[in-house]
Amino acid sequence: MRDLSFDVRPGVVTGFLGPNGAGKSTTMRLMLRLCLGGGVTTFGGRRVDQMRQPTRTVGAMLDPTAHHPRRSARAHVRMLAAAAGTDDRRVDEVLGLVGLTDVAGRASGGFSLGMQQRLALAAALVGDPEYLILDEPANGLDPQGIRWLRDFLTTLTDEGRTVLLSSHQLAEMAQTADEVIVLGRGRIITQGPLGDFVDRFTRRHVLIRTPTPHHLADCLHANGIGPVTPRGPDGLVVAGETSTDEIGELAAHYGVVLHELSPHSSSLEDAFLEATATSTEYTTHPTKHPTKHQTTGRGR
Repeated sequence: MRDLSFDVRPGVVTGFLGPNGAGKSTTMRLMLRLCLGGGVTTFGGRRVDQMRQPTRTVGAMLDPTAHHPRRSARAHVRMLAAAAGTDDRRVDEVLGLVGLTDVAGRASGGFSLGMQQRLALAAALVGDPEYLILDEPANGLDPQGIRWLRDFLTTLTDEGRTVLLSSHQLAEMAQTADEVIVLGRGRIITQGPLGDFVDRFTRRHVLIRTPTPHHLADCLHANGIGPVTPRGPDGLVVAGETSTDEIGELAAHYGVVLHELSPHSSSLEDAFLEATATSTEYTTHPTKHPTKHQTTGRGR
């Protein structure tokens, strides 16, 4: 790992992104002093190893399977509550917050991955911490559970808590994170507001459909608008900062009929792939499949 330096602000969800092997999980473990390294992470001015009851300041969710399978969900959280110095009322409260009240007496070994994720989140919250570090908390959750998690994290940040969230589910991260830190090969590629990240690494464009695409393309070029590329038999894509209003007014001036004129922005996934294109640990190549006239393996 190279030296990293970043700040995570309270009251927002900060997405921690990077390809496999970029160092996200290692960084989180280093922050919590679960791995030894040369860096220093402070929470409210103190390292976790300087705190008498660290789980009352920092809640962590790194491994959803970190519980004894024969122990009930309630017993697991109750054990952690004792270490945090909180009482059973907080245990019942956090189990209710994550939706496990009805199964609190069941052995956690029989839980689905989604239920284990909820249990791990309850464990992270039992000390009522100001800071939360969550590694892939949406894994195993169904669509309803993912939406619940998104709303739940928003509630936590609305309370002023600081949330650092790692996830590979970029479409969901786009709806959850306010800011992002993008890691690649152990270094920070960029950090800041999510919208700024998408704008920096992608290009906006306008999609046009018209019965006279070649004529409109010539009109756009003549007025310095572009680049313009064809799309399909009646479509044009206009890259750059030109607005739909400008294009619409220009089309009206030249008497061009428009069937569609719509702005499009690239996605978080597009920005992520562009930003990390040179930071992946490996690349894949298309596999050439045998044709029907070829055989694989030994002949008969």
